[in-house]
Amino acid sequence: MKQLFISTFFLSIGFDLNSIILIQTANTDLVKQDLAQVDRDVVDKDLVPIAPVGDIPERELTPIAPAPPIDDTLVRPTESWGTWGTWSSCTSTCGSGSRTATRTCLTSTCSQGSSKRSETCNANSCPVNGGWSAWSDWGSCSVTCGAGTRGRTRQCNNPSPSEGGSECSGSGGDSEECTLRACPINGGWSAWSNWGSCSVTCGAGTRGRTRQCNNPSPSEGGSECSGSGGDSEECTLRACPINGGWSAWSNWGSCSVTCGAGTRGRTRQCNNPSPSEGGSECSGSGGDSEECTLRACPINGGWSAWSNWGSCSVTCGTGTRGRTRQCNNPSPSEGGSECSGSGGNSEECTLSACPINGGWSAWSNWGSCSVTCGAGTRGRTRQCNNPSPSEGGSECSGSGGDSEECTMSACPTSGGWSAWGVWESCSATCGSGIKISRRVCTNSGDPCEGDGIRYENCLLRNCGKLYLVA
Repeated sequence: MKQLFISTFFLSIGFDLNSIILIQTANTDLVKQDLAQVDRDVVDKDLVPIAPVGDIPERELTPIAPAPPIDDTLVRPTESWGTWGTWSSCTSTCGSGSRTATRTCLTSTCSQGSSKRSETCNANSCPVNGGWSAWSDWGSCSVTCGAGTRGRTRQCNNPSPSEGGSECSGSGGDSEECTLRACPINGGWSAWSNWGSCSVTCGAGTRGRTRQCNNPSPSEGGSECSGSGGDSEECTLRACPINGGWSAWSNWGSCSVTCGAGTRGRTRQCNNPSPSEGGSECSGSGGDSEECTLRACPINGGWSAWSNWGSCSVTCGTGTRGRTRQCNNPSPSEGGSECSGSGGNSEECTLSACPINGGWSAWSNWGSCSVTCGAGTRGRTRQCNNPSPSEGGSECSGSGGDSEECTMSACPTSGGWSAWGVWESCSATCGSGIKISRRVCTNSGDPCEGDGIRYENCLLRNCGKLYLVA
């Protein structure tokens, strides 16, 4: 079967190749588009003919796999998209940006295609600020020898300013000094100097005089002075004594230490020549020395002085404080050992006693109901001793007594209160507490009016400090 192609135009507008069915006829390939992928207003339009494969340039075609032959009957869709909405604003105010459009699925589901499409958009051109081109090569020097200048230029065309963009900042020209070969200067002789001393203090010798090729000195390739800069003649003095002269120095001896800095020495002899004919001994010393440095000696670490003690770890009561020292007096080096011992030290520190706020004990069990029938009350107590307040700590907040209603079986007749019972023991063994007294609603019937239990503060021996319960 001949391979079929479809124009890239269809691909660019978002068609899914898997949803396109090709039907081959005599000379025209008809494309049935999946109705779920097109707008409702094109559902019943005629199919679009596509030119035969041979009539379309290959650069505009995208190959797809051959589709099996199917019936020409148009199948109605089960899925359908609405029309595309308007394009959104461009994402860029200048230059190239993008914009999007959306559409809505008109059926319960649309498994093919997308609800969103996008395209590039070109807004107004952005201002383009001018940019300098690379500098040109340096021009020729302004002189052929000696010091001059040379220049170079650059253009404001990389890019050229446009769309209201700014011109290039700075200068389009630059210069620097240039130095070529110095101009040649030929040398000229100075006048002769006076005759010098005789070359010996006794016997036959010579003396000389000189002149300098510095009037002017030759430079930059100029020619030297012609002739000689020196002149000599013989001179004769009395016979000479022979003064002693030093021999060459011996080789250096061994260093005085095995590590670190030391010294080493060498010697020479007054025999080159030995003094004679009343000549003088050699001047100077026959011995010499210099420093010598071998591998560095190991330096063991040493502790610095202890720092001051730090702050106590607590603001009241007993805590600790510390101090430190550094292994830098000196620091260990060249293989020397670290400091022995610890770089930290601590000790206890005691500040003023901490205040202890009072805390309530657990509630006691509920007492008996104040009545034997009907509605009454029952009570319970707690102590400010868990812990007791000390060192200026605050008392317990709240009450040391609590009560709640209690209901017994209904009284058959109107009740009547018995006499108050004796006061029970104080709820505390020292300090302040609560004591209670009870009465009973006797007889059956309606409950007695009032409370069947009453409270009274009690104060016992001092627990180290007195505490009154309000």
